[in-house]
Amino acid sequence: MTGHRQCFFTAFAYLLAMILLYYIGMSGYVWLLRLAAWLGHSKAKAWVQGRHNWHNALQQWCAQAETPILWMHCASLGEFEQGRPLLEALRKQYPEKRLLLSFFSPSGFQPLQHTPL
Repeated sequence: MTGHRQCFFTAFAYLLAMILLYYIGMSGYVWLLRLAAWLGHSKAKAWVQGRHNWHNALQQWCAQAETPILWMHCASLGEFEQGRPLLEALRKQYPEKRLLLSFFSPSGFQPLQHTPL
């Protein structure tokens, strides 16, 4: 095998290994959170409940939208606070569009759940 091909296959194998490790790690993380929720941990319960049927709820919400949607996803409340000026500017520039705000963290979602932007 030539040097370039060997380098390509080595990089490709490394990428596949990293993807596999990512999925194994994320699967373990999700199962640990589900176990913690089952054992009564309140934040883990909120995380699990927040992801229950999210895909169907999102499809239904988008199907009801009569105008285009601007979607901003935040990992946490702090990330939302950093992006809030951008969100407010978008709201002013495109008042006809619906705004969809999603969070990875339940602790980010809960305080802002009924906050108008």
